[in-house]
Amino acid sequence: MMKEFLENYQLKITNFERMLPRFMKAEYFPVLHEAMSYSLFAKGKRVRPILVFETGRMFECGQDKLENFAVAIEMIHAYSLIHDDLPCIDNDDTRRGIPTNHKVYGEANAVLAGDALLSLAFEVMLDSIKTLGEPGIKAMEYIAKMAGPSGMISGQCADLHFENIEERTLKDLIYIHKKKTGGLMTAAIVSAAIIAGANGDELDILEEFGENLGILFQITDDILDVEGTKEELGKSIGKDMAKNKFTFVGFNGIEKAKELAQEKAEECKEIISRLKRKKGFFVDLIDYLLVRKK
Repeated sequence: MMKEFLENYQLKITNFERMLPRFMKAEYFPVLHEAMSYSLFAKGKRVRPILVFETGRMFECGQDKLENFAVAIEMIHAYSLIHDDLPCIDNDDTRRGIPTNHKVYGEANAVLAGDALLSLAFEVMLDSIKTLGEPGIKAMEYIAKMAGPSGMISGQCADLHFENIEERTLKDLIYIHKKKTGGLMTAAIVSAAIIAGANGDELDILEEFGENLGILFQITDDILDVEGTKEELGKSIGKDMAKNKFTFVGFNGIEKAKELAQEKAEECKEIISRLKRKKGFFVDLIDYLLVRKK
């Protein structure tokens, strides 16, 4: 079953990556275009755009209505990784198996590439508003909220804040990743559901699901930082522990973190089960997150 899921998942990645080049114009200044493309086209899990398409599929919404939003969310994710890797934040040398953006293009160009991808994301979404109308505007508004100070940015700021503080609680840790990791995952799911015409109750369920899926993703990410390999993950291993980062493993220990991941997976399944829709992909994704190696 997992093999079939992974094969189908890889097909979804391939499908998404084929559409990406259409959204990068050659008119940008050469080094900027190159730095933006370097991170946007780097091979990754593409979880967020796939969540956009699969949510749309659940509500019988065509891919053509969602393409711009799927690409835009991946642009926002790419920008966040570029900035996250900078020396002033996480100071990482490797991402997705290749040198980080600032290692190749310098810190200034990396900052500008991230800024450009964030701005371009909204340009791409606006291009689809003429056909989507009010649902597209509401979806874009939700993404802006989850990607900004109400979501991902507050999570990143809290992550930095708690890095060297002794008094830390599980509630603080949940807050960080509900925002930092869960913010953009929730944005992917809910924005697609808005465009697809989901009702208020369905949107509430999906918002709760997205937040918890993000936390599950982060718990397993923290476990992989201890038990994974650089070759499989494509980034530095053990760095979070070495820097005393506030992680689920650092706070709970590896075995407790695994128990927490299992509990969070069950919680995610319970939440998504409330939807009266076909949701097999999401159940399979939850199971995959528990056993993933990258």
